[in-house]
Formats: sequence, structure tokens, C-alpha cells
Amino acid sequence: MLDETLQFRADALDALREPLESGSVTIARVEGALSLPARFTLLAAFNPCPCGWRGSHGRACTCEDAAARRYMARLSGPLRDRIDLWVTMAEPERRTAGSASRSRHPEASPVVAARVAAAWRRQLDRQGRANAELPAPQFDERHGFAAPLLELLTRRARRFGLSPRRMHRTARVARTVADLEGESTVNALHLDEALRYRAAALP
Repeated sequence: MLDETLQFRADALDALREPLESGSVTIARVEGALSLPARFTLLAAFNPCPCGWRGSHGRACTCEDAAARRYMARLSGPLRDRIDLWVTMAEPERRTAGSASRSRHPEASPVVAARVAAAWRRQLDRQGRANAELPAPQFDERHGFAAPLLELLTRRARRFGLSPRRMHRTARVARTVADLEGESTVNALHLDEALRYRAAALP
């Protein structure tokens, strides 16, 4: 877990690219190089700008546009491509006690855990590995990717300017969305949900 991620140096953040991609890290010294396993789940949180108030309805942002762009640019394009899910947290709304009690309750943790466990079993039964490890050549009908869906993915990639790496990662996320819904075939709704998690443009 990285909190205040964009307070880290850009080169330190870019050092995460290799382990995020390959699941290993290589340490090179004069005497030689050593590769070690380094597969992990990265959770990275950061504010939308240096002052933290960009987009807020309750307080004005004090950052100049150039400063906000430099701040967000600490996450390089290649590193952005390696992060599968981007979720923007909306500013909390003030509610009265009555309105809060009428709000929809989230699912219970055991219910969510059971759905995740079932999706994990589907991945292992189908391909013997996690969707995150599914190589691009296996985006085929056996793994739930019909030809029309792959054509749609290609069109969406052109429309949104996705790199090949980002396109492949989007396909893996779509496959996982389908597994969570108990679907053997990835469809357009699963793909569009996966695309909603892509990295936002720089401010």
C-alpha cells in the first residue's frame, strides 16, 4: 500500500514497473545479477493535486494548472499502463441522520468473499492460472473471447488511444468482471466496465 503515492520520487515509482509486469525483480551489481520473485498487489492512493482540493465543491483548489500537471506526471505512462484499476473517490456528501439511514447498505463481506472465491475457482478450472497471468495469445473463444468481442476491443482501443499493454490488461479485467458475474463468455458490458477503470488523462 502506497499512501500519498505522488510524494515519492518519479524514479522510485518507475522502479515498480518491472515487478508489476513480470512478477520478479532483478538486482544488478558488479559481481552479477540476481532475480527474485516479487509478485504483489499494489494499492496506490493519491490526491488529485498538490493541495488536495482540485474538484472539491467545498473548498477552492490553490494549485496552478501547470503544478497540477507536473504532480500527476510523476506517474509515467508506462507505469499507468501497468495499473489495472483506477477508481476515483467522490467527495463525501453531508447527510442528515434520516437520509443516511435510508441509504442502500453495501453487500456483506461474506457475500462478496464467496463471489470472489467462486470467480477464482472459475479461472483455475478454465486455464489453471489467474486472469492477470493470461497471455495475449490466449484471448480466444476457449477463454471466453469471441471474435466480435475482440474486434470491439480493438475499436475501443483505437478510440481511447490505448497502448497494446493497456488493451491486454483491459481484456484481463473484462474476463474477471465476467467471472465475478458467473459468465463463461466476455461480452460488451464486461468490456465497457473494464474500460471505465482505465487511467484518467492528466489534468
